[in-house]
Amino acid sequence: MAGDILSRMKSLNRQTPKAEPVKQNNFGGNHGDFRNHGGNRSYGRQNSYSEKKFSEPNRNSSEFGSAFTNPYTFIPFPKNALPRTKPSLLTAEEFDSAERYTGVLKLEVKTVSPLLSINPEKSADAPKAVRPEYDSVPYHKVLSIGNDVIVPATSIRGSLRNLMTVLAGSSLGYLDTNMWLCQARDLALGKTQANPSGHPILAMVEVPGSSSHAGTIRAGETRLILASDLESLAKRSRLEIKNLRPTTARNTCYVDDCENPNRISTTPIDGGWMVKFSGRPVGNKDKKKEGLFRPDMSPNALIELPVKFWADYENRNRNGSHSKLKKGDLVWIAPTNGAASRVGTATEIASIQWARWGKQGTNLNDALPPHVRPDAAKPDGNVDPVSNLFGLVPMESAKGGKAFAGRIRCHNLVFRNGCANLEKDVTLAVLGTPHPGCLAFYRDASSENVSANSDLKGYKVYRNSAETGSSAPWNYSVQGVYGGSGKIDYSKASNMTKRVELLKSEQIGSLKLSVRSLSKYELALLLLTCSADWKLGGGKPLGLGHCQVQNVKFVDEDGEEKLLMDRSSGIMELPADFADLVKEFKERFDLYQKSQQPVEKLRYPRAVGMNGNDVRREGLQWFTRFAKMNQPKKNCKVGVGLTPVRMSDGVVYSGQTLPALSLTTDDFLYGYDLVPTGITKIGGQTKYDGFEVFDENKQYMESNRGENTSQNASTRQRHRDERGKA
Repeated sequence: MAGDILSRMKSLNRQTPKAEPVKQNNFGGNHGDFRNHGGNRSYGRQNSYSEKKFSEPNRNSSEFGSAFTNPYTFIPFPKNALPRTKPSLLTAEEFDSAERYTGVLKLEVKTVSPLLSINPEKSADAPKAVRPEYDSVPYHKVLSIGNDVIVPATSIRGSLRNLMTVLAGSSLGYLDTNMWLCQARDLALGKTQANPSGHPILAMVEVPGSSSHAGTIRAGETRLILASDLESLAKRSRLEIKNLRPTTARNTCYVDDCENPNRISTTPIDGGWMVKFSGRPVGNKDKKKEGLFRPDMSPNALIELPVKFWADYENRNRNGSHSKLKKGDLVWIAPTNGAASRVGTATEIASIQWARWGKQGTNLNDALPPHVRPDAAKPDGNVDPVSNLFGLVPMESAKGGKAFAGRIRCHNLVFRNGCANLEKDVTLAVLGTPHPGCLAFYRDASSENVSANSDLKGYKVYRNSAETGSSAPWNYSVQGVYGGSGKIDYSKASNMTKRVELLKSEQIGSLKLSVRSLSKYELALLLLTCSADWKLGGGKPLGLGHCQVQNVKFVDEDGEEKLLMDRSSGIMELPADFADLVKEFKERFDLYQKSQQPVEKLRYPRAVGMNGNDVRREGLQWFTRFAKMNQPKKNCKVGVGLTPVRMSDGVVYSGQTLPALSLTTDDFLYGYDLVPTGITKIGGQTKYDGFEVFDENKQYMESNRGENTSQNASTRQRHRDERGKA
């Protein structure tokens, strides 16, 4: 099977035919001229271009080649809820005449791919690194008791419950009610085409709040000023405007007047105005405006904002460079009345935003189908079969049912003498932060119709890799962080990943599941879960932790042992009388099993962009090229559909959404590591001459990259240091 997939992959890795030759560049070969050509940021040919008609719209993106498989996919949510009943307590057999099962399930579990179960504490006696560049990378040994490798019972319990939830289409066991789904910027504050009577409103953080405590802001007077006027002032004051724009250092500056400013300063001006800078100008620079704010120092200007405002801000911006607010920060106010020019109470405020082009998004709870929301959030006190088996913990933010204990107790999964079968000193690839707001991947719609109103795809599940050894996706050398030259930056590994020990594949471990008062239907549901492929431990998006149960024995209360299932024939089949009870889940089971088949080229999306400063070899390049949402600029709303990929020869390719998982077709994505052979900008549209696979040995470029603001260990530590100084 793996060989068939590989042959198909190779046939797909062909390049897009070039419509015409492109210019010779400085890297050798015909790769187009990637050097900077001035303000138009064009690559390759200039804008002397006679546009052709798009004679072949919406061509299939598979023609780009460079196929790969995303690390995760989705099993759809069920259309209807499972039956919900009052909880069955541990003593259910005392009040129910139906057949009940109490005893122990004894399982043998085999690792199909290496397993990551590490000690959370950094090891003090790390071995010498394979590469000198990895010497400073933290080393973590395997989690063990003596010479036995273990996967903790809590991890087993969570994995089992999640898997049973997917197979049965159950309600979620847990929900982060503070999670917001934000796709780019979808909230325009102040006067816009959609809200011509709007006014921009700024406020200053007086006492920062958070997701655990309230805070206070100070109202005042807000004006807008042309960015070009501020630039002129800065030049006269011998200040670099680029050094005043927002960075992680949060520079603040002031002007003396909002109507006819004569002075700009980095220190407060008596009676002056604070400047709220945004990012560097793009598009029409002459029309760009910045915010000016003069605080009202009277006691009546203080507005206390409840926890919800600060929690929503943090969660809308959790992947941004300003996820936490500090005293003195200026924030934009989204008023409940769009025409308001000032706010005086919390009830007049809808949200606080870092930028005037803010993030509105959708709360995850509102986006989920009601029957998928956790039973703990439903006030009727009923539960579905999965919650009934694993118990319920009330949610603090919801008036749901009362807590009760589960009737499945997991023990540690133990691999006897597993420490003798380890892959030592593996430097892991960097694990990316989930971005559930990504419409192209998390929403269930075609590339032409996907929008913020599209339904969520379903339960997220991680895939498995057919590649092993040095080419496996869990290696930093395969999916590392790339420097501005386009080559792997090994120095970044020291604060972004870890060196670990992995339990090798083909190892057999033993696991016990104590069960109490299970009905025959509930035991059938548990056996169905044991017959599916498992994902255990860490590194699941990298293909680690693929496991299979080899056999299941049941030991009843009298100590009698009975073999219920085994995989001796290559598949794990439920006994007929149990299988009949859960046959309604067969379609979901088969779809999940398809998602667990090892695939070639399991990779996070990645593409390459180049400019006069450096090479951008990262996931953002792939998404902005192949999966970018249409976003009208004037009213700052996320549009409908993905921006197509337009070629210079007139061909237009559809954007790529994450393909739906199917039992009969493959779900490849395309464009992995591709770099344009030339780019032309025409009327705000980007046209590509062609694409080819990036060659780091030929297309090397010295880097002049600026400071990194994405979320990683380094930026998180910097934020902690800043908070300590505040």
